[in-house]
Amino acid sequence: MQRSNSLRVNGVVQDLPKRDFSLESLRELSFAEESRRSNRLVKTSNSAIDSFMHSSKGLIAVGSLLSDWGSQSENACLNDISDKLGVLICEMGDSEEAFARQFEKSRIVLKSIRNLEHSMAPIRLHRERLSSEIDRLLEKEPSNPRLPDLQNSLVRAEAENLVGEAQLSNVSREKLKESYTTFMDAVRVRAQKQLTLAYYAQQLLDLVDGRTMIPGDTPPEYNKDQADLIMDECNESMLQFATPKETIAEAAEPELENTTAVTSTTEEQSEPAPLRPTLLSDVPEEEEPPMSFILSPTNMLTQTMDENCRVMPRNGYGIQTVAELNYVPQDIQEIRYSEEPNDQTNILNNPQQRLIPRGKKKEEAMPLFS
Repeated sequence: MQRSNSLRVNGVVQDLPKRDFSLESLRELSFAEESRRSNRLVKTSNSAIDSFMHSSKGLIAVGSLLSDWGSQSENACLNDISDKLGVLICEMGDSEEAFARQFEKSRIVLKSIRNLEHSMAPIRLHRERLSSEIDRLLEKEPSNPRLPDLQNSLVRAEAENLVGEAQLSNVSREKLKESYTTFMDAVRVRAQKQLTLAYYAQQLLDLVDGRTMIPGDTPPEYNKDQADLIMDECNESMLQFATPKETIAEAAEPELENTTAVTSTTEEQSEPAPLRPTLLSDVPEEEEPPMSFILSPTNMLTQTMDENCRVMPRNGYGIQTVAELNYVPQDIQEIRYSEEPNDQTNILNNPQQRLIPRGKKKEEAMPLFS
């Protein structure tokens, strides 16, 4: 990397360009001094998102114009390859747009930190004013009757500030991790999509004969079937990529916000096939997180399940699932089924860690954890 491990050491943070006078700079004055840095971070992220959206529209326009240009060519190779390349470039533009949407979700999470910092400013200011007033009275009027009341108010303000600072610290750590986890997941998916599209685009370009031809030479035959096969392989590879995982708060229902995930192992999920052996040969593959299902963390909670070991909500209107949660609480060890369809399932603490489907004996049970 061209930068050291800290931007502060290089003086980059101190040398940040000052913002010119504008409507945005006036709006920034409405925020407290403690929240202006986070507000600037949120606003600058918005500008970066606009840049990615503009890049997406530009790539889609380039792909469309490339396809339109090749449509007038009488050369079968140029006509077909330009159309297929235009499709891949438009897909690159779509990946930029998808990344911008995930970036926007990350930015929205950061707003909660900014808002909480802004709400803490009056509490800090009130405490500082009380402390200054008490110091002034102790110096000039030690016998002032207002002094005991001010000291009691200062104690209450200190307690309120202590609670607020603890809440700010907790929320800041939580939201920072949530925000940039979403961002980095989007970066990873975008990079893999772009790499895949570029790889297959190069495969298409390899079908074009770039040798110099003179009048009278017979041009080589264009292999259209091979180009179609490359596009089919590219389409299959692109289907391997899922949208970056959403947060539990977005995916879960309101009544299931504080719920626990239990991994279902009724069907073994195979790892996604590599894009190309030569494409990701030097990159270790990450295991795909298993599909998880929402359960309440309450001990001995009951939930109904169907024959496929899927957790059903009590109202029966659909399956409450959240993808890519890769943790299982230690206190949930076994899921038992009842023979009655209306009975609810008990979650028990069992050291054997067995999953017993409906109608099966305990000897035929499947292990809950691999």
